[in-house]
Amino acid sequence: CSLDALMLLYLGKTLVIVGDDEQISPTIVVDNQQLFDLIRRYLAGNRLAETFAPDTSLFDLGRIWFEDVVNLREHFRCVPEIINFSNKLSYHNELIPLKQYPPNRLDPITTVFVQNGYRRGTGSWAINPPEAERLVQQIVECCADSRYKGKTIGVISLLGGSQAKIIERMLLQHLTPEE
Repeated sequence: CSLDALMLLYLGKTLVIVGDDEQISPTIVVDNQQLFDLIRRYLAGNRLAETFAPDTSLFDLGRIWFEDVVNLREHFRCVPEIINFSNKLSYHNELIPLKQYPPNRLDPITTVFVQNGYRRGTGSWAINPPEAERLVQQIVECCADSRYKGKTIGVISLLGGSQAKIIERMLLQHLTPEE
């Protein structure tokens, strides 16, 4: 929640604010100068005035204003491989993954460094043909593996639409549209 949720603080006698400071803060399209002018005008002398910023969330304010902060360490939504990535990156290995592996689960596909990868173009026009080729190779291998029968595969490209189109075109060279 962004700062426009401040009224919630006045509605409840007891509040539980849940969030994660390692997650994305809300974005508000606002004239920063206008916001800071309002802060100076209406909150002059308030020791917490500087905590009101466009990228501040209700969670951020809760951590600043209240003393009783409980950090939850158990993570129950993701399988260990997924949460361990974030755990190492942002949480100092303090998270405990609780989700159990389902029976007969497939081994997860791990990250692969594409030695000859490169980025060509900028913005949504950026592409990485070697990365696309390696990704398509992996998907084709999975589709040929009987353990993947009845499963779906999704591809998310952080490069953008042009990379997605290349991947789709390459996939259609190796697999039928139904596949």
